[in-house]
Amino acid sequence: MQAAEETWRQAIEDEEAASAAVVETERVLQQLLQHHLPSTPTVDNAVSELDLRCSEYERMQLVTDEADAVFNLAQWEVIVAERDHRRAEHEQRAQAVLQQSRARQLHASAIVVTASHTNEQDEVRCGDAEDSSSSDNA
Repeated sequence: MQAAEETWRQAIEDEEAASAAVVETERVLQQLLQHHLPSTPTVDNAVSELDLRCSEYERMQLVTDEADAVFNLAQWEVIVAERDHRRAEHEQRAQAVLQQSRARQLHASAIVVTASHTNEQDEVRCGDAEDSSSSDNA
């Protein structure tokens, strides 16, 4: 992205330089028109120079537009990558919470099952003990 930004900034500088050249050439032409007739070679040369400068300026505008598009695309790609990264991290955090919750639920279920199983075994033992004490009493 840094190269795209540098290209974009350079294109802006080049466009501004071309703009300044157009303005200066226009100024020179206007001065010449004050002292020469419009169809003299000196004025014709100045008009040609102005046309050339205007063409260069238009070309620099296109270059700047292209550099702007590339730079904005590069920025957009960075923005999208950062957004995707943030959203992926969010998803990971959300999944971690769900996994922790499931783990707690499984752990709690295991404790309940173990406790129920232990109580059943205790009841069976107690029942066996009652049966044996009943048979002892008989």
